[in-house]
Amino acid sequence: MMKNKVFLLFAAVVLGFAVSSCNNDALPVAGGDPPLENNQLSGTSWTLVAFVDVENDVRREPDYGDGLARFPKDSLYTLSFGDDTLITGRIVRNSIFTHQPYIIDYNTNNLFIEQLFITLVGGAPMDEMLYYDILFGMHGVLYFELYPQALRIFYNDGKEYLEFKRIGE
Repeated sequence: MMKNKVFLLFAAVVLGFAVSSCNNDALPVAGGDPPLENNQLSGTSWTLVAFVDVENDVRREPDYGDGLARFPKDSLYTLSFGDDTLITGRIVRNSIFTHQPYIIDYNTNNLFIEQLFITLVGGAPMDEMLYYDILFGMHGVLYFELYPQALRIFYNDGKEYLEFKRIGE
């Protein structure tokens, strides 16, 4: 009888751990709130907090180079979706911006940036160009997940994503 109780307690604990570890990829880092549906990106601003490799379970902060000596961390690697459907942002030494409206399909959570320009000030960290290339150069249509305080923009066939936190709220 005692063996049965111990076994049931052990099984309950194992089951509890198994359930709690399932589907962690669906939860945002920003507190466990579910993704927002049909919420507009327009009028929001974000700062990059990590490059995340889902396959290898690796997350790393962007390289700020000497930018932190000159600017607050939240003002680097930013992305702002204007009410006019144009994008602006700052990386470390460079700015990014669009002249063409970005296109968002909220039914599929796809983001398309037709043209993204970058100023070219030299001596910037390598992550600046990686960030720019992900948003425009090498990936075309990007899948995103929007949470109350977090934004994830996926690339490399969903194996990696940029993780942003909302700024200005």
